[in-house]
Amino acid sequence: MSRKGFGKPNHPATGQTASSGKDLGFPWYFSVNDQLVQVIGTDEGGMTVLLFNPDTGEFEHNTDYLAHCFDPGQAVQRLSEAEFQQQLATRQASNSDP
Repeated sequence: MSRKGFGKPNHPATGQTASSGKDLGFPWYFSVNDQLVQVIGTDEGGMTVLLFNPDTGEFEHNTDYLAHCFDPGQAVQRLSEAEFQQQLATRQASNSDP
């Protein structure tokens, strides 16, 4: 079983972990239209958005999803870290099945 994308993701360009920006309340976890989304703070004081790609098992930078996280027209659920990790593990396990 591959462990790609398991645990706290790193930003693909900076390698920054999800623990950055805790003073701003990051990370934030969401399920948007059944897609796992994580919003993390940057060292520069901003934020970036990571979307889980079930085809690759990796998190990908996708700032378009930030607006979806707060759009009442979307199926949005705010998740705790534990709920996010559980859903992530479930999706990774289903991707590793033959």
